[in-house]
Amino acid sequence: MTIRTGRYVRFYDYPEDQRLPAQRDKDRVLYSDAFRRLAGITQVASPLEGHLFHTRLTHSLEVAQIARRIAEKLANEISDTPTNSIDRKHIDPDVVEAAALIHDLGHPPFGHIGEETLNELWELNTGFKEDGFEGNAQSFRIVGRLEPHRPGYPGLNLCRATLNAALKYPWLRSPDRNGKKHRKYGAYKTDNEMFCFARDDCVNGNQDTSLEAKILDYADDVAFSIHDLDDFSRVGLLPLPELYLDSDSFNEMIKDWEEDGTHKPEAEVTRYLSIEDNSKLIQSLLNAIHQTDYIGTFFQRASRKEQLSGLIRQFIFAVKTERNNGEYTLNIPIYEKAIIGCFKRILWKYLICNPALATQQEGQRRVVNDLFHFYIDIIDDEDKRKTLIPTKFHNELEGCSKGSSQDIKVRLAIDIVANYTDFQAMNLHSRIYGILPGAVSDIVTY
Repeated sequence: MTIRTGRYVRFYDYPEDQRLPAQRDKDRVLYSDAFRRLAGITQVASPLEGHLFHTRLTHSLEVAQIARRIAEKLANEISDTPTNSIDRKHIDPDVVEAAALIHDLGHPPFGHIGEETLNELWELNTGFKEDGFEGNAQSFRIVGRLEPHRPGYPGLNLCRATLNAALKYPWLRSPDRNGKKHRKYGAYKTDNEMFCFARDDCVNGNQDTSLEAKILDYADDVAFSIHDLDDFSRVGLLPLPELYLDSDSFNEMIKDWEEDGTHKPEAEVTRYLSIEDNSKLIQSLLNAIHQTDYIGTFFQRASRKEQLSGLIRQFIFAVKTERNNGEYTLNIPIYEKAIIGCFKRILWKYLICNPALATQQEGQRRVVNDLFHFYIDIIDDEDKRKTLIPTKFHNELEGCSKGSSQDIKVRLAIDIVANYTDFQAMNLHSRIYGILPGAVSDIVTY
């Protein structure tokens, strides 16, 4: 193992080449099975519904592009920072881009519904409330342990800077069930050694998010709020004319928003801006994506691309850094926060709470639940486990016997289910439960 100092060191010794360390990390993620798998993972709509909707793969690529442009801009503004600095003042565009490619690797089949279901299954089957399943923690586990790169070590063996930048939530799960750090966290306790390596100073209890991770988080919000809203407005699933033309409808939504205590980040709009300000804001924003009788002509699509490009440019150039007591922090103007908040709230109100999506998600929950119970039973079956547990998890299976603790078995079952794409999960579910058994000649490589 390397001497544990320096921003660009790796957990396991490995010779470098002509690429910079973070450039090498980016290449490793791009060529990984885990990254390619994201093409089959739900963003908001299922990838099976066609190319008009973003998948986790296209979303991740766009987050990486936006994050890199922001990092390049800010790095030029912080020209006095040494390139070999190991503190969190440094901004490396390659590190930020690599971290952005990592950030959604841990999403299970069916996106957030799969995430919620697997977390519930962990808690029901282990009783360990201080750990669970969380997409960000699973992303960290994939690059640190599960994804193969070389026979001599587990994981991708990424450098410290990249691992730290990928930690949007740089803490382990808090036992306080009412706090944010119980719902969102960056690593599992089983991956604590790699987590401490990434953080370097975690032994001192420092839980500050790095500047590079904050850039990634902001880019994620920008890509999600703009592109997902665009997807669903183009296919007619958002009542944009209603919000655009009827200020009463918009004001009613804002009032509901103020009274809803479950979406605190989005409430920043109403905390700082009046209803009149919000009404003007939403009308100017919807100008960018609303066109009467949108039917997808060349001119309409080109005009929309132009408007959205200008909006993304606005988000990139609005971000600044501030220096307080020698530390750089990210400064996002409240107006840009308000735009993101408005877009997120519209998506939540008209899409996430859509009954059609809710019924689809109920079926997805059942698929995830059934697959988990299938594997948790198979893990203890000496006769079946070698043939029914996917071969890519046999290394983990070797350390999991009948005498192993329940949390080890549950973590393995969860790792297996979380590894599938939407289609793989549905296809395998149909196969093992005899709904659509398939053919003996089918190649099952899951």
